[in-house]
Amino acid sequence: MPIQKSKTLRKINKYMVSDFINILNTESWDTIFNSDGVNGVFNSFLNINLSIFYSSFPPKRVINRNTYLLTYLLHGAESFLRS
Repeated sequence: MPIQKSKTLRKINKYMVSDFINILNTESWDTIFNSDGVNGVFNSFLNINLSIFYSSFPPKRVINRNTYLLTYLLHGAESFLRS
């Protein structure tokens, strides 16, 4: 069986960006201001932003069908030539 090559993409459009900005605007930033030290503030900020980013722009796995078909054809040709 040929190996399917895939990649992960995120669809980003103006509606999703608008939603992302709205969620950021309504976010309570108290956890950042109540954190101790620079590392705590940075980690809190990063966690909030990443969770909102991941929920606003979910990943989608895409299989490259051309690569799959080419690999399948080459594998079939190779098997035919060996027999």
